Amino acid sequence: MITMSLLATNLTEVATPAAFDQIIGQQSKLSNGLREIIEKYALPWNVTQLGARSEFQFCTESPRNGTEAEAAMDAELEQAIHLYLLNRGVMITPFHNMTLVCPDTSDADIEKFIDTFELCIRELLG
Repeated sequence: MITMSLLATNLTEVATPAAFDQIIGQQSKLSNGLREIIEKYALPWNVTQLGARSEFQFCTESPRNGTEAEAAMDAELEQAIHLYLLNRGVMITPFHNMTLVCPDTSDADIEKFIDTFELCIRELLG
C-alpha cells in the first residue's frame, strides 16, 4: 500500500511534464556546451542526447549499435577524462562518457562541468 502511494506521489508531484522540460533543457545546455568545445578543438567526437542523458563519444557520428559503440571506445582516454573531472569535483557516470541531469542541476553545475571539460581537453592536447 505504501509503495503504491509513493509511486502515485512521484508520478503526480515529482515526475511532472514541467520537471522533464526543465531537466531536458538543462541537458541541452550541457550537450551544446560539449559540442562547442568539441568543435572549437576540432576533435573527431560527437555528443548524443536523449532526454536528460547525453554522452560524448570518440567518433564523428553517433554509434547506431553496440559494435559501432565499442569501436569508438578508447579506455585510456576515457579514464583520463574521468579522473581529470573527478579530481576537480565533477563526476560523470563511471562507464562510458555519460552525463545525467536531475531537477537540482543548476546552471552553475553545468558551467563548472563545461569549463572543467575544456581545461581537460586543453591539457590533453598539450
